[in-house]
Amino acid sequence: MKTRAAVIVALLTLGVMPGGAGATAGPQEETGTIIFPIPDPQTGGASCFQGVPRRINMASQGTVSGPFGVIFDVDKATWNGKFKLDVATGPTGQEDLDIYFFLNFGPGIPEDPSMNSPSIIGTFNNAAVGGEKGTIPAESTKAIVCMKGGIIADFEYVGTPPKKKKR
Repeated sequence: MKTRAAVIVALLTLGVMPGGAGATAGPQEETGTIIFPIPDPQTGGASCFQGVPRRINMASQGTVSGPFGVIFDVDKATWNGKFKLDVATGPTGQEDLDIYFFLNFGPGIPEDPSMNSPSIIGTFNNAAVGGEKGTIPAESTKAIVCMKGGIIADFEYVGTPPKKKKR
């Protein structure tokens, strides 16, 4: 009997309810600060260059996120749901954030980091002051928020699970 009670307590602690009755997944909320903009030279500055924060993160074995972008894991429960990325604060009023969703960052950093090839599966980079919104690509494992204009931007990201279809 003590074993059964211990299992139930462990399941409740993990958010798993016996019998399949579980809590609905809530939204994923992320915040962060990007200090420096990094316009993408390949697009003439029309988007931010996600390659710099991605390579810094990979070279640090996942321990560094910033100052050119913020990296976070994407909650699988939000796949095919909606996201909204907002600039919370920015001193110039010209802060323009982009977000990239990845299947993966690639096989690792080879001797020449420019040869790394990530699997980008979603790019949101409207050329407008502020953030982005859209649908979270299924299979996303990582996201990078970076800035193409402005300086020192605090952001708020909310990703919501897709709505359940009525049967």
